[in-house]
Amino acid sequence: MAVHPSVQSFGKIMKWQELVQFTETFWVTTGQKLARAIQLDAKKGILQEPLTAHYISEQYKKYKASRFNRLTGRGKVAGYKGQRMASTRTESVDMTLTGALMKGLHVDKAYYRGENQGVDIKYNDVDGYKIQHNETLGRDVRTWNDKNENKMLRLLAREVGKNIEEATKQDLTLIFEM
Repeated sequence: MAVHPSVQSFGKIMKWQELVQFTETFWVTTGQKLARAIQLDAKKGILQEPLTAHYISEQYKKYKASRFNRLTGRGKVAGYKGQRMASTRTESVDMTLTGALMKGLHVDKAYYRGENQGVDIKYNDVDGYKIQHNETLGRDVRTWNDKNENKMLRLLAREVGKNIEEATKQDLTLIFEM
């Protein structure tokens, strides 16, 4: 890395890319915050895609409202026996019938070295069929909405600000190489 001879530096020489390096802890924490934001949105009936989701079946709404008890009053509908119902909300699709899908949203992997930095947030593998079924109904649960995207951008900006603040505590010469 060459420094122009007219630059006098008494401190550390730093490439601008170093200011946007994030730690594994930062990415894991950021992923956890975003997963939690998506879970809270779902509880309120706010899905991540901009489309207005609605129930396809009135019968499903009735079953959900009754915690999947048979409408005749004789136990639970097959497949729901022994399962706790986390939500009986039917005003809007909230993706939290049993709560298992949203509870399964977690940080899978953080990338914190090199140019490709980020975090993978995913659902539990056993919930793949739920995700696919909801996609056939026009509900994409693998995206995030503008509010959560802005939250991510604010977290990134705050971290870059911290890095700049830390770097400028000492004499510094920035080198901008492309």
